Amino acid sequence: MVLLINPPDPKGYISNKDTMGGLGQLYSYESNIKVPPIDIFHIAAILANFNIPVKIIDYLIEEYNEKEIVKLLYMVKPKLIGIRVAFPIFDFNLEFAHFLKKISCEYKVLLFGPYLHFIDRTDVEKIQKYGIEYYTGLDLTINFIALVLNLLNINYQKDLLDKYNANTTEGFNNIPFPKWQLVDYWKYRVPFFKDEPFLPILSSKGCIYGCSYCPYVAVQGYKFINKSAEKIIDEIEFIYKQLGIKNILFRDPFFTNNINRVDKICNGIIAKNMKIKWVCETKVESLNEEIIYKMAKAGCFQINFGIESFNKFALINSKRKIVNVNKLKKIIEYCRKYKIKTFGFFIIGFPEDDKFQVLNTIAKAINLNLDMTQFTYLIPYPGTPLFQMIKDKGYIIEKNKINYTSYKPVIKTNFLSISELKSLGELANFSILFKQQKIIPFKISFIKKKIKYLLKIIFYFLKTLN
Repeated sequence: MVLLINPPDPKGYISNKDTMGGLGQLYSYESNIKVPPIDIFHIAAILANFNIPVKIIDYLIEEYNEKEIVKLLYMVKPKLIGIRVAFPIFDFNLEFAHFLKKISCEYKVLLFGPYLHFIDRTDVEKIQKYGIEYYTGLDLTINFIALVLNLLNINYQKDLLDKYNANTTEGFNNIPFPKWQLVDYWKYRVPFFKDEPFLPILSSKGCIYGCSYCPYVAVQGYKFINKSAEKIIDEIEFIYKQLGIKNILFRDPFFTNNINRVDKICNGIIAKNMKIKWVCETKVESLNEEIIYKMAKAGCFQINFGIESFNKFALINSKRKIVNVNKLKKIIEYCRKYKIKTFGFFIIGFPEDDKFQVLNTIAKAINLNLDMTQFTYLIPYPGTPLFQMIKDKGYIIEKNKINYTSYKPVIKTNFLSISELKSLGELANFSILFKQQKIIPFKISFIKKKIKYLLKIIFYFLKTLN
């Protein structure tokens, strides 16, 4: 028996280990965001094909106190315990692994998750200190499955293992559907679908753009690997008909990287009369009115865009393709025409950001008239070129991983301190609420404190109208 665990989160927080390329992200507990790490369920499905019994515990949707988890371990008697770790709460995950090891030293405990591919010597020493013998950042690869099989002393044929090489198109297509049936999957929630259950699908991975700050590229690589349209249609049908879930979140970093494939997926959904609602994330430059219409007809009701910034110097130095603003506005218009909501992601705190560049980005973001707008802070994720550059410059101010949530500034820029970035981030979110006429939660003192910046926002906003 293999026991795979999505471990508990620190008090007051809830983790999404599937975001940021699998490095993970933290939210406040009140957000009620419960997104499963899809790799755990893919791994369970692959192991099941090797006739290995698997049990999954997901603390996002299940609660176990110490006595209950001890009792469960004695009942299940797993030969191997796999614990899915995340970057912001790695230390907390380690403590949980150590707790399991103390129950019985006979348990083989394996830490896994993309962050372990990038850990430094300090974290390696922590792992050794807690007596954890096995760890790997190579989850959902043939090397990971081979490690599990070796730890279980199971003989296998290499060609059978090669079948599931997720770094090739053929192998990625061969990975079986996630084993959602091993948990109470209807408990997963994300705000997009209000209070209705949903499940995620990873239909493609990787990105050719190679932005220096992007953790998805660091983890998934610089090339697109797509599952076939037929495979995705079958997976949607499995979720819709067999599991009874009508809401789907595509976890691809660039869902429409192949328009023809997306068109086929939409045609399949329509032809099979599957009444689903779905959300995806993609880049503006890959869209046109025809595919937006088809996506809407197939049930897409929201598209998330990583627009990032209007600071051209920051985008060029980050190897990020500059978005054509006229094209962006046209795509937003098409989405509104076909009743698809638009959600724009923006980042504050690029090394090239100064006060006026950030204010300009805020003003232009508001002027886009997106349905939803989010400002977060630039995070130097391990494995990205940005991380090494920021580290070499000495710009990393915050050392505690738990604050690497993207909702708190952890680095300074060439021109801005942490406190200045924090003020600009507060102003950005205040400006969104001000536009939506939701300023009641803010105290008058806060508004007075930010009035100088607010006047600048108005100035830049008026300037962008010209």
